[in-house]
Amino acid sequence: MGSLASERKVVGWAARDATGHLSPYSYTLSLGHGGGIISSRNGRGYLN
Repeated sequence: MGSLASERKVVGWAARDATGHLSPYSYTLSLGHGGGIISSRNGRGYLN
């Protein structure tokens, strides 16, 4: 992707099913050309 200064790895939690059991997921946030945030899934879990 881009330089390390414009990227940040984020860890969050998401429910996988109706039981509400939370599972960790991680993804990388980076700045787009227009200054907007772009996210890409990395690792396990879900990203909506």
